[in-house]
Amino acid sequence: MPSERMHHDDFEKALSALINVSEALKEKIKSEDLTKAVELSGARDQIAHQLFALPWSESKVQQHHSKLEIIDQLDREITSVAAAFKAEVEQQIKDVQAEKKDLSEQMRQLSKGQSAINAYDKARKAFR
Repeated sequence: MPSERMHHDDFEKALSALINVSEALKEKIKSEDLTKAVELSGARDQIAHQLFALPWSESKVQQHHSKLEIIDQLDREITSVAAAFKAEVEQQIKDVQAEKKDLSEQMRQLSKGQSAINAYDKARKAFR
């Protein structure tokens, strides 16, 4: 049974690595370190792929149920944190677009004002 023991050790290591990387990913998204979050997301996908390539059994699932629950909970938390970050960025984009529109209107008003000043100066010079 050394092969089964090896698979068990690989399974344990992969589960632990997936938990650790998932926790780090969640924190990087929270801290808005997106470069590191992208790296961790790729590493997390790779670990998950390796984990699910290992032989599974009902007893293995039952034996590691608590770790699988942790992974499931972390997935939900990562999704929630990412959704909150996305909503925040979308709101910032809307705010910037509104500010841009406001600035464009101000520039239009300034341009009208400058045209009026130029017309006044031209008229004043004409009456001298």
